[in-house]
Amino acid sequence: MRRPIAFDLSRMFIGAAGSTPRGIDRVDMGYATHIFAASSANVGLVPSLGRMGVLTNREAARLVARVEQHWREDQAPADDAQLDLVRRRLADQPAPPSRGVGRMRAARIRTARRYGAMFADARWSSWRRAARAVPEGAVYVNTGQFLLGWPWFFGWLDRRPDVKPVFMMHDLIPLLYPEYSGPILSRLHARAVRTVARRAVALIATSRASGDEIREAVARLGRRDLPVHVAPLPVSDSLIEGRNAPDAGIWPELAVERPYFVTIGNIDQRKNHVLLVNVWREMLRRGVAVPKLVIVGSRGLRSAELIDALYRTPGLAAYVIETNGLSTPAMRELIRGARAVLMPSFTEGFGLPVLESLALGTPVIASDIPAHREVGGALCAYLDPLDGLGWTREVLARAQEGEDAVRARRVALAPYRPQSWRSYFGEVLPFLQSL
Repeated sequence: MRRPIAFDLSRMFIGAAGSTPRGIDRVDMGYATHIFAASSANVGLVPSLGRMGVLTNREAARLVARVEQHWREDQAPADDAQLDLVRRRLADQPAPPSRGVGRMRAARIRTARRYGAMFADARWSSWRRAARAVPEGAVYVNTGQFLLGWPWFFGWLDRRPDVKPVFMMHDLIPLLYPEYSGPILSRLHARAVRTVARRAVALIATSRASGDEIREAVARLGRRDLPVHVAPLPVSDSLIEGRNAPDAGIWPELAVERPYFVTIGNIDQRKNHVLLVNVWREMLRRGVAVPKLVIVGSRGLRSAELIDALYRTPGLAAYVIETNGLSTPAMRELIRGARAVLMPSFTEGFGLPVLESLALGTPVIASDIPAHREVGGALCAYLDPLDGLGWTREVLARAQEGEDAVRARRVALAPYRPQSWRSYFGEVLPFLQSL
């Protein structure tokens, strides 16, 4: 008999307060979409007042659809205001007139109301407490790594020994590299690992590299028998839609005559944005034709050094564009038009932007770390994350390539086919059912 699945929607539910999804949010969306479509017996869980409550399959699917709409996953790239601002900066065109404080405030109020409506739906349903309402013999699945630092949200599992808890652990970066995360996040992550080691019957890891680290961490807590299933992440259908379009991007003229590069991820020390800023500084110093760089991501911990360098270095702001809040379709078009995606991170648990960029036919220059090697294989160019001169040479060489060389790089990536969510669940769902 198939076990019903109780999927934890906590990260998606809280993450919906943001206007666009991060990579980890798209993972939750992929799981939720397929799980709630797979069987009407599957349910969703949301937090409320320190406890977990249950949504029926229909209620959970409606919440997921609302979040997807809130994130503008179906919006045409031409309608994305942030993408239009980036396009203008890339083309050295003046920005459109400001929308004004009043209109911006009205937009924030509309966002808050949409989120409030989702919260009201979930709060009303969550009166059916998880300890009573999760179906008999269910597999509880948590992929968001969310709330694990607050173990009281999982106390209901003590009263439901028939439920099989499975957690996806994306990485152990806050534990292994506390200098990038700060003391609070590191403590919460340590508590999360203890929660998982105590509760889980199995774990899902996104790469062999992170899986080995997670296996060692839970073994130190006495769980040497805990199975860790490695399942590399797929690429979102909404991101790779239209990947076979004939043009390199929505601005094909910019791909050659005015080349630009893209880097994706929260702006913090771990992502090593400072290296890229120094690369662009060096190109300015040399007086060469400087390409443009689009930094896509929100400002994270310890980003002040980068922001200071970006806006205080004379002339740098004309070539380095900081943006955030792009819809997934807008991200797709921005990546497709780039000369390459640059990922100089010091450490990663998986490296989803590398996979997404390759799936869109855009070359990737990445730091030489295990996660990037595992995801990109022989398809990426790899450099040491401390080799500033090497990155400068590679970026300049790519920027100066002619149209034939640019096209040849894309043609070489054309046969690459990423795993889809359908094929991913063809492997993961049988694993969940086997527990």
